[in-house]
Amino acid sequence: MIIRFFVLSFVFLLCVAPLHTRADASSAARLSPVIARALSYERTLPSRAGGSLDILILHAANNASSQGEAAAFARGLGALSRSTVQGLPMRATVAPYSTGAIETGAANGVDVVVVCSGLDLLSALTTTTRRRRLLTVGVERQHAVNATTLAVLMEDGRAKIIVNLAHARAEGVELSSQLLRLAEVL
Repeated sequence: MIIRFFVLSFVFLLCVAPLHTRADASSAARLSPVIARALSYERTLPSRAGGSLDILILHAANNASSQGEAAAFARGLGALSRSTVQGLPMRATVAPYSTGAIETGAANGVDVVVVCSGLDLLSALTTTTRRRRLLTVGVERQHAVNATTLAVLMEDGRAKIIVNLAHARAEGVELSSQLLRLAEVL
């Protein structure tokens, strides 16, 4: 009887608990404007960016889900290309993750790196992005915990922003207090 109760309780929790706490291809369209809005709260962005806000979206090379998510973010951010962030037009490109891709992107004017799901070993990424002073955005809670300044994800059917202030300092990012009031701060 007790075992049956626990089994039924567990099944109930699985049914009502949020099963989805990160981005995927289906939620990327909803999260793209949230990323753009979050970037509008970065105070040094106009001086860091050139004539446009260039965003590099990284995915896991051999992971179809990660690749689909990256393509969906590129479409979502591309749909916002007529909009500006702090007066800067946005441009998004997609690449499989490598430190070389980040270095090439930085040399070509990339200002922001979006890390898609499927990328868990981020120490090499942070070494490069922090040295190059690139703002990083992840799409999973663990991204913000382990490496990125921001994480933008779906939680309980709503968009959520997580900010890691230690990572922001390491990247030379200055976020406004308005964003910090909207976000979960680590």
